Amino acid sequence: MGNHQKKELLEELRKAAHCDCISDLRGPERSVAHLVKRAEELSKTGDYALKEWTDAVQYITGCSWNFHDKEEAAGYLKSFFSCGS
Repeated sequence: MGNHQKKELLEELRKAAHCDCISDLRGPERSVAHLVKRAEELSKTGDYALKEWTDAVQYITGCSWNFHDKEEAAGYLKSFFSCGS
């Protein structure tokens, strides 16, 4: 039996954004292009539940939102970052 655990969504996005800490996802240190690309890739897999996506978006953006699916959550992140936030 393997000891491989699934990484949390925020941890995946932290790595994609080249941040040292998850809290850096909220700051200017993040690499937005890499974060958005990885979010779009991950939204197409079944690895993360909609609740985890909703929580991640709320953590990163500070906005509470009810999404219909993971793709909508990833799209919200893309539009959030494209607005120069």
